[in-house]
Amino acid sequence: MREGDESDIPFTDAVDRAVRGAAHGSDIAAMLRAHRRLFLIPDRGYAVLGGNGVNLLAALDEEAARDLLLAVLAEAPSEEGVHVEWITAAQQWAVPVVLEAGLSLKPGGAVFVRGDVGPFAPYLPSGAYL
Repeated sequence: MREGDESDIPFTDAVDRAVRGAAHGSDIAAMLRAHRRLFLIPDRGYAVLGGNGVNLLAALDEEAARDLLLAVLAEAPSEEGVHVEWITAAQQWAVPVVLEAGLSLKPGGAVFVRGDVGPFAPYLPSGAYL
């Protein structure tokens, strides 16, 4: 695993297309300009840490997704409480990671998408970057 930068956007785009049917492209660039941190497992996935939680996570396999989530949670500042949002039924791989990190699960609303969005897994979006 390593930290990434804007030169890694072609890789994040490829993962996004496989996982969600479209690339985030300029969204990743905007996050990096906003001092978010990009974590990569080459050829397998990426995650963005922003504020005190996951802003985005996309991976080609669940093992990479778990490793990325663990890395982001380990690096997240905990003063304001760490959070992971948008865990859907398709993200069962994330539940043990979140619970082992000592976080609690709370039910929320539905995730509405339209059209073909790919498998949407392993994937953790944020509200602004579905």
